[in-house]
Amino acid sequence: MAVLADEGIRSALTGDSGVDVSRALVVAVKSLTDWPVDAFFAELDGDSEVVGWVQGNSVGVVSGQGAGDDGDFRANIS
Repeated sequence: MAVLADEGIRSALTGDSGVDVSRALVVAVKSLTDWPVDAFFAELDGDSEVVGWVQGNSVGVVSGQGAGDDGDFRANIS
């Protein structure tokens, strides 16, 4: 069941763009949110991945720099 949830998040983040997104980013978003969120944005550009979201009264962002799953990921939720 977790794999299906991961694929749902991955699909929502990338849409029909064909852009690749790291598993680490998907797992981070999954662990920090109760997906689906109210609104989100995603900037997926090579070695840089950023996802921001609004869920209820919370705003969060997770970002990764580096090579895919081996990159450095950071999150902030307020």
